[in-house]
Amino acid sequence: MKALKYSTSISAHVTLIFLSLFISTSLSARQIIPINEQDLSSIEKQRENYQNAKKMLSLGNFDEYAQYRNKVGNYALAPYLDHQSLLLQLQNKNPKEISDFSKHYASLPFIRSLPYKYLSYLGENEKWTEFLTYFPNEPYSEKLRCYYYQATLSAGDWRKAWQGANKLWLKGASVHSACDPLFDSWEQAGGKTDTQILERMSLTYEKGNGRLLKILNKTLKYQSSQKTADKMLALHKNSNDVGNYAEINAITPLNKRIVIATFKRLVRKDIALAVQQYQQVVTGQDLNATQRQLLADFASFRLFSTKNKELIDWRDKMIAKSHSKSLLEFRIRLAIGQSDWPRVEQWIDKLQPKNQLSTRWQYWLARVELKTQRVTAANNRLHALLGSRDFYSIAAAERLNENIKYPVSVADTPPAEPVKFKKALLRIHELLKLNNDSDAKREWQFILTQSNSTQALELAKYASLQKWSHFAILATIKGRLWEYISLRLPIAYQDSFDLYSKKFNVSKITMMALSRQESAFSPLANSPVGARGLMQIMPATAKYTAKKMGFNYQGSDSLFDLSTNMNIGTNYLKGLLTEYNDNRIFAFIGYNAGPNRVKRWRERSNGTLDVYAFIETIPFKETRGYVQNVLMFERYYRDLLGLKGQFITKNEYHTKY
Repeated sequence: MKALKYSTSISAHVTLIFLSLFISTSLSARQIIPINEQDLSSIEKQRENYQNAKKMLSLGNFDEYAQYRNKVGNYALAPYLDHQSLLLQLQNKNPKEISDFSKHYASLPFIRSLPYKYLSYLGENEKWTEFLTYFPNEPYSEKLRCYYYQATLSAGDWRKAWQGANKLWLKGASVHSACDPLFDSWEQAGGKTDTQILERMSLTYEKGNGRLLKILNKTLKYQSSQKTADKMLALHKNSNDVGNYAEINAITPLNKRIVIATFKRLVRKDIALAVQQYQQVVTGQDLNATQRQLLADFASFRLFSTKNKELIDWRDKMIAKSHSKSLLEFRIRLAIGQSDWPRVEQWIDKLQPKNQLSTRWQYWLARVELKTQRVTAANNRLHALLGSRDFYSIAAAERLNENIKYPVSVADTPPAEPVKFKKALLRIHELLKLNNDSDAKREWQFILTQSNSTQALELAKYASLQKWSHFAILATIKGRLWEYISLRLPIAYQDSFDLYSKKFNVSKITMMALSRQESAFSPLANSPVGARGLMQIMPATAKYTAKKMGFNYQGSDSLFDLSTNMNIGTNYLKGLLTEYNDNRIFAFIGYNAGPNRVKRWRERSNGTLDVYAFIETIPFKETRGYVQNVLMFERYYRDLLGLKGQFITKNEYHTKY
């Protein structure tokens, strides 16, 4: 593979587009997995037999399944049938058969979950000899560890079993119910002493699990232990007394754990009282320097909005001694938000040297120098930032009125034949043909785990050729291929972007950049909080927006439909842009964190900040990164498509934030 490296600017757009087209044309001329008409007909027949076999398995009809399985032959997805058939017949399989199956299909992603499923079956059915034969070492899963120590007990190694039971039981939360028989046997053998109960109560106390704390309290046997537990419960009920508790109780690991947890609870409840009792707490239980600073950091994080001078002084005194990068950076941002330039420099100086040298803080040191009339030093520092593929490099170029340049690599050869992954790629093709996108993605992620940077590049090019935009992006992330802009930012779904851009009068570039950030171009993306589809729309937002625009919304699952998602998402984005006078910074914050936070953060800064200071002082790390990424992605897409446009518009630049 030959890669061409160069810096892109407005004058380089045509070159970038030409190279992208060259690659596309070259790739199209070379089929990685050639299929002739006869092969195609055979594959279609195998595909039909595969679906019939799968249906027979779901119905439990193994006789008819066997007939269809024979017809499937060596079809790419045949291993999926064998796997499903195996899972349905685990009761008929011995450890050797499972091990042999795992070795035979070691290159398939589903094999990673087979040990868990087989061990779960053995444990649930108390097949302890087979359990230890198949897996003689302690498993990772809590449920399987419960079974493992029951198997160990069944094998006569009670010492190891009780040690395992003790380790599993000492937890500040509920333990998997699979452990109940083990714990019952352990308790009958003299386990679960008051000392162990009190230790678990302290762990539970740390987690704030009041219900479990009360349950454990009822299991104590001796009055002396009950007195200790009563003090613990009283403090849990009234955290205001933490300083006194720290002083009058013996210095023990248990009491230190309780005092640290209680101080944190008091910080959340009454920060002023917590600060007042800080010294009492740390000296009363003789906390070490690390423990003291961790408590100080915890309290300091909750004092950034205080107006109380004494609390401000305490906070800054504690932060000055801290090694917490996130806490120090929060303090720097507070100084930026207050336009307190000497303090910005002072707090940056307290960062570790490698963190001070980041483009972010070098940019802000230059801003300090400009504000304090050190113009030559500022310009030298800003010039040193130019030419990087970085938000702050572009901010520096804007400040210096220089052309924006950043390094770009373009792979100017077709992807190498993926011999190592040929079978996996065939399976992916078939899974996508059958609309099984989730298993296709799992296959893709599995081969990426086995890829080095060079292979990831070839896979990214292959995915780009197949128009698997999301997969191409995943490959660039795996290979850390940051300079391959055309692979990292595919030009996908152009008909849809054109359609809804015109319909709602929203910049296509903005839509593409936002979608790239939101879902990495996966129409089936489903976030942990419930956002769905290409533009990652929350169902509640979709319902509200659809009603407002008179769109026939068919429920949350309809957001996986590309046209529905883009119709609603673009309309919502247009509403935000209109509300904020086409200010993308406000619109992007609103899209990511909600309009209420736009209002709150604008009220906080009260028109005293410029655009870069406002972005830097966004309190949420995710939202701050989100805004910067979408602005960068816009820039990349403008360069890829040869379109002119400003990184920050005049309207955005002159707005007071």
